[in-house]
Amino acid sequence: VVAAACLFLPYQMFAESISYDGLDQQSMYFIGTAIAGIVTIIVNLQVALETTLWTVYNHILVWGSIAAWFILFFVLCAPFAFHISPENFSYFDSIYRVVQ
Repeated sequence: VVAAACLFLPYQMFAESISYDGLDQQSMYFIGTAIAGIVTIIVNLQVALETTLWTVYNHILVWGSIAAWFILFFVLCAPFAFHISPENFSYFDSIYRVVQ
């Protein structure tokens, strides 16, 4: 049920902005970015809910992994990364379309 929600909820949210012909790769990056962010949060929240004994290390790893994913994501989708190597960052505007 959770996996279906992770896939179909973003798909329905962004249904108007993705290409249905499958030829536009920006559409794949766009919906994949949203799904990856949702899965990162959900998996870490499930770990947090099932943890019975919280230590400092648990907090650092659970909340830090969520923060680290988003920090890495923002760095890779930043304009300076695109200008360094445009051929490797064809998904540059995904972050801006997801956040809007």
